[in-house]
Amino acid sequence: MARGWTFGKIVLVIVIALVVLGVGAAWYGWTRHLGPLIQGGRAQRAQGTELGRTADARECLATTFDRYGQGPGIKGAILARLFLDACLSVCSHAEGICEGVPAKKEIVASGRWRATTCAAEGHSDDTCHQVLDPLQEYCDRRAAGGYMEPQDDTEP
Repeated sequence: MARGWTFGKIVLVIVIALVVLGVGAAWYGWTRHLGPLIQGGRAQRAQGTELGRTADARECLATTFDRYGQGPGIKGAILARLFLDACLSVCSHAEGICEGVPAKKEIVASGRWRATTCAAEGHSDDTCHQVLDPLQEYCDRRAAGGYMEPQDDTEP
């Protein structure tokens, strides 16, 4: 029997090396990027809920754009979107906030509206449009009658 490396052994070593590299890359990605992003997302949701308890929908949107302006890009859009979603879930309604907001299923109209709204707020980057998703969902729920005003838990 011949001693040495056979084709099967070489393939096995390559597969093991790829698995080790994959695990290392996953660990690096988690510790450097995904873990902090998840923690940041939780903080944004908490801050959005806190603001929404005393704000209306228009204030939620304005604050979201201010926050997004401090850190635009994919990460900034994700965090701003989480903030806006949490804020809108508990805020009071602002009359007229949904005027001109197309239904989310109207894809072409949504794209135009998002681009126009982002440009009006001074954001012409490719990720700003993602920030507006929670507002469209909020307006769609209101139009469908699926939204209830937050209740004040204090006794008179």
